[in-house]
Amino acid sequence: MVGGFAGAQTMPLIMFPVAPGHTERIPLLIGTASFRPDLGYAVPPGSWGIEVPLTVQRDLEGRERRRTPVLPVTITA
Repeated sequence: MVGGFAGAQTMPLIMFPVAPGHTERIPLLIGTASFRPDLGYAVPPGSWGIEVPLTVQRDLEGRERRRTPVLPVTITA
């Protein structure tokens, strides 16, 4: 992990219902603050990959953690 969101963040429960076998676009906040001192305060411009952890609720009682595939991100400045 090289970066993340370093500001204040509220964690409201926002659900995105998706029918089985379907897809849905969801908003994603991408922070470019660096957590590695050798990179400085920001992730350098260039091509990067982002992987997003998700909690999937199967039914009223069952949840499971998943991760997206690594998705390409380009930081320009």
